[in-house]
Amino acid sequence: MSHNTCTMDPDYVAKRLRLYRQHHGLTQENLAELCGLSTRSIENYESGKRAPDQQALRSLQRGMQVEVDFFRKPSAEEEARTRREIEEAQRNTVVVPVVRLTSVQQAQEMVAGCEGRRMDFSQVRDSALEVAAELEELVTDWGDIWEDIPATGRLDAAREILATANRLEEHGYVILYGRHLERQRIARDRIITMRSMVLTAMPKDRAISCVVLRLGPGSEPVPTL
Repeated sequence: MSHNTCTMDPDYVAKRLRLYRQHHGLTQENLAELCGLSTRSIENYESGKRAPDQQALRSLQRGMQVEVDFFRKPSAEEEARTRREIEEAQRNTVVVPVVRLTSVQQAQEMVAGCEGRRMDFSQVRDSALEVAAELEELVTDWGDIWEDIPATGRLDAAREILATANRLEEHGYVILYGRHLERQRIARDRIITMRSMVLTAMPKDRAISCVVLRLGPGSEPVPTL
């Protein structure tokens, strides 16, 4: 089925956007940042003044980590199934606030005490890819042994991570990190709570304040007060 503005109900799209924002505690500005759209566009979509075109739909899909069908008004037969699928997807989605990595102290904070790591350098292009790969390898390698090295070794590791991040910034990217809690079922009767870090790089003209993550099967976010 073709998903164009003719098959999209503006009022339904508006409802879905508002529900998504409210569920994740996002402002219209936050959502615009995530999707690479203007705040005015989000305002227009949420008011039902107009439905997003194909390009805007793809931007919403990528930024919100949803399928395009998220915005298609279901038939009466599809509605119950669609609601269950959406609720399941939202249970496995978490919005993580991120800040710019600028200090050695932040680099230590980013790695320390994290059992999980999610790194996304999909926005990095061309000659910067090698530096991004080096940064990902450093964070992984140091993170694996972090608890086993002395304080002086951790300081040296954090300096090396920051220096590599700074090299990536020289290519025109902003390095952003955040942390969140998630529950993970590792056996039928055993669930653990773990702290995970997020590291990403964005072009400097697309600096964002949060990222949306889809957690894997058996994982769910831990609500924060």
